[in-house]
Amino acid sequence: MTSASIIRKACVALLAPALFGCSHTRCKEAGCSAGAQVVYDRGFPTPYDLTVRTAGLTLSARCPLDARSSKPVAPNAATLVCDERGFLVSTANAANGSATRYGTNALDANALTFDVGLARPGAAPIQRAVRVTLTHVERPNGPDCPSVCYGRQGTMDLPP
Repeated sequence: MTSASIIRKACVALLAPALFGCSHTRCKEAGCSAGAQVVYDRGFPTPYDLTVRTAGLTLSARCPLDARSSKPVAPNAATLVCDERGFLVSTANAANGSATRYGTNALDANALTFDVGLARPGAAPIQRAVRVTLTHVERPNGPDCPSVCYGRQGTMDLPP
């Protein structure tokens, strides 16, 4: 074998992955959390009842509700945390990237609309459609691997 053929074979071996790509990407299996935060434009006195509806998902809570008290109803289910400043809907995405009904599928990547209801004893209920827009995308296992989680944020205007 000549030195020219050895060099040629070495070049092909080194350049083949760059030219043809890797067919077997090895993915890590880290999960991530998707979430959407809605901030009230001014404080809303607690306690109050909160209902959030989006994409076939309905969540209800008596606020304030902190992360220690909020329990998902099933694996990958949404949780709700709320206080006088607003609320956070989040999901813990499984390491295998399985889609949940909220927050982890690409169809919902740009924006969601939440139908939000607030009710306090002795006060008229408040209903609003709140648009939450994409603020960041998390890909803990790399760009070509699952999980993909979307972070969103919106503001809810309250009546005076």
